[in-house]
Amino acid sequence: MLKAIEGAKGSKGSKVADSLSCFTVGSTVRCKTCSDEEVLGKVLAFDAGTKLLILEAPIKKRGASGRMLCERSIVNLNFCIDLEVVEEVAMPKNMPEPDALDLQKLQKRFDNAVKLRLKFLKSYHPKVSPIGTAIYCQFANYLGEDQVSWLEEDTKISIFVKQQVIIDPPYGVANINSVTEATKLLKYVQKIVQGFNSQN
Repeated sequence: MLKAIEGAKGSKGSKVADSLSCFTVGSTVRCKTCSDEEVLGKVLAFDAGTKLLILEAPIKKRGASGRMLCERSIVNLNFCIDLEVVEEVAMPKNMPEPDALDLQKLQKRFDNAVKLRLKFLKSYHPKVSPIGTAIYCQFANYLGEDQVSWLEEDTKISIFVKQQVIIDPPYGVANINSVTEATKLLKYVQKIVQGFNSQN
């Protein structure tokens, strides 16, 4: 069970929050909010920037498996008028060094995220139906993003495949036309659109 605890912010609450810098995970803390609600539990996490403290406390009710259940509370220390560290857990003297960051892996993830976002932005058009967008994405996946584009004529937004075949709205097989004598490509586009519409 997870709940957030706040109250009417006052000057005392601000002073309590400003006087804190860090909590040790595992320490037992008692908080009293501006609404006179008292919370007692072990520290799971603390963010000094937002002054948010996550506490965990066991509750009497047990789960279906018989295991003890816990209640987790998110306390905003800006809304606390009193705070007491009941039992403090000491930090270990010899802290293990954290694993080194794999910068190459992180960069790869970042590049992939940017690529996906750019792909989405290119396939999205505010005046196109979800079906039209999905068909556009399908051709972009099959042929490459540089082989598909949007073709705008007044209020009509069409899909332009390899600058040779046009798929007009509502993007059915009957709406496919070729601007060149690309018979092979035309049949390919018709087959893809027909298969897509039969599945949707």
